[in-house]
Amino acid sequence: WRPWQFSILVGVACLLVLASVFFWRFRSIPEVGEMIAMLPAEGATLVYVDLKSLRTAGILDLLAGNQVAEDADYRSFVAATGFDYRTDLDQVAGAIRRKDSFFVLVGRFNWSSLKDYAVDKGGKCLNGICEMPASEKGRWISFRPVRTNLLALATAPYQRGAADINLRKSPAPPDAPPQPVWVSFPQAVLTGAAVPETSKLLSKALGTAKKVMFAADRARDGGFEVTLVADCPSAQEAVQLRNQLAGLTQV
Repeated sequence: WRPWQFSILVGVACLLVLASVFFWRFRSIPEVGEMIAMLPAEGATLVYVDLKSLRTAGILDLLAGNQVAEDADYRSFVAATGFDYRTDLDQVAGAIRRKDSFFVLVGRFNWSSLKDYAVDKGGKCLNGICEMPASEKGRWISFRPVRTNLLALATAPYQRGAADINLRKSPAPPDAPPQPVWVSFPQAVLTGAAVPETSKLLSKALGTAKKVMFAADRARDGGFEVTLVADCPSAQEAVQLRNQLAGLTQV
């Protein structure tokens, strides 16, 4: 080995290490549990949607085919930034409390367009976080880039809410259901006054459960299958809840 050959070998090795770190830090997609661990989840309703799977299966077109469902703010956002969830968004993990909503989004983002949009709407970008007033008075939308394909987003009654999303990798991320769509409710939500009238019977039956999760996936027969998992205080109460839910399903 000559000195110049050794120098080239060391340089190539360093470049490979840097490339690996760059790919992991800026391009790799986190597991669902890792995305949930980034969110301020205590006391919140947790939700996850794998839009890429829904898009591949043709389900997203069925759900999003009605243009009337898209409000004027969203249409102007698409026109200004070129970002459309139907084509550019792959995964969403969220934690929703009464006044605050936090999301981790996986997709393809044009950062310069997003920043220009925030500034154009009367906001600003500082120290890696962009913020702007929401359409609802007294609320703020903020976002920050995590990786080139990962965005942290928050809506809250205070500025820079996206800073509350922890971007560090959790040493023990929670287990997540395998289904492409699921939502997990804490007991406070199930027994709260905000439960819709059409869900009163269901929420009353689930009122003793500490936590309830609904998950949806395609069934083998081509339809859909919804799975419910309820964390009950005792086995006896779990049996009673199962019987109640069976009766409600028949009704």
